[in-house]
Amino acid sequence: MRNPDGAALLAAHKSTNVRYRRPDVRWASFQLLGLLAPAMAGHLAAKRFLTPPPPRPLSGRMASLLARASDRFTVGLKTSLGGVDEECRLHVAVWRHGPAVYLLHGWGGRGAHWLSYIEPLVSAGFTAVVLDAPLHGESLAERTSIVHFAAALSAVVESVGPARLIVGHSAGAVACALALRGGSPGGTQRDVGTMGSELDAGGVVLIGAPANPGEFFGSFLRRLGVGERLHQAIRSDVERRYGFRWDDLIVRPPDRSAPVPALVVHDHDDLEVAFDDAERIVRCWPKATLFGTSGLGHQRILRDDRVVRHVVEFARELEPMSQS
Repeated sequence: MRNPDGAALLAAHKSTNVRYRRPDVRWASFQLLGLLAPAMAGHLAAKRFLTPPPPRPLSGRMASLLARASDRFTVGLKTSLGGVDEECRLHVAVWRHGPAVYLLHGWGGRGAHWLSYIEPLVSAGFTAVVLDAPLHGESLAERTSIVHFAAALSAVVESVGPARLIVGHSAGAVACALALRGGSPGGTQRDVGTMGSELDAGGVVLIGAPANPGEFFGSFLRRLGVGERLHQAIRSDVERRYGFRWDDLIVRPPDRSAPVPALVVHDHDDLEVAFDDAERIVRCWPKATLFGTSGLGHQRILRDDRVVRHVVEFARELEPMSQS
């Protein structure tokens, strides 16, 4: 199995090293803790899994691009996942021109990572909208998860306006699919309205998306040295704390009479999410097209000109949405 850390829904850190590594002192300590204090080991494992890496500083190009945005503002988000009430201000940047295209980064990313998409989208007559998900970039928060990502996207769409297209990378792509299905029922509230209604969008682009992020949690626990006998208890504890079921995270289309068009973009050389995941998504999505690339991996695919052009063309071909 390929290393899922950077792509899994709630992964703790990014790592593309899929080779065998000798257990280090931390691994051995975790294994011992699992034997002596299994509850504590489970809690620490889940915390590590659910903590994104610290945000990288903005590059000069990213800072310059943000400075040229038509508008920059925050959107309030209130969540009550697993019975924990939280508030967050989501940082948003908008380049206005026409129908809105929303861009949601992956785990450990930030809105400015969509640098390559802004000018092509605006030149094509679209409004480009980027956001920092909770506990990412400038959006300070106590916790985050793919369910928080989905709620954040829905909150920003509600604030800015109808979505011609939503685009997500990796965990952000899973969140896009989840938001189209209404997120975690009853688990999230925004400043206005509730997360439980499906996000309406003319289409969706899923870039480097894991088909079933929940599959990777056991692999993560094994790499930490957590015994198999503890896995189910830890999985159940994460579900309880965050108010979701692992099966909720499987990428699948919303149940609607008119299928939502999807463009699934994936690289054959992605070492974090296997190309087979893209094929699985396309097989289950009634109106999906697969666009495969080679030699770009999981990250450089975001900066590839050919991919950008294909996404912009996909946005152009979507039928205009009702503005009611």
